[in-house]
Amino acid sequence: MTLLHVLTGPAWSAGLPTTPDNSFLHLCSPEQLDFVVARHFRQRAGLIVLHLDPTQLIDVRWEASEPDMAPFPHLYGPLDPGAVMQVETLR
Repeated sequence: MTLLHVLTGPAWSAGLPTTPDNSFLHLCSPEQLDFVVARHFRQRAGLIVLHLDPTQLIDVRWEASEPDMAPFPHLYGPLDPGAVMQVETLR
């Protein structure tokens, strides 16, 4: 299964996302992508979706964060550049 990370064009231009101290990067499954974009990136243009190989990620935890939805993956370790399989522009 591929995991996804959504970010804005300017954030992507700033470089590979990093995990803030004592925090995590929000990821999603392909099935959760539409929800994530609608909920967190409404009316934003130039969105970037990183397609990530989960076997190259350290410390991914599936955690409940939205009522009545399947758990979402969160990356608590570093995002290894080798985990990025594809960079897709959404809109």
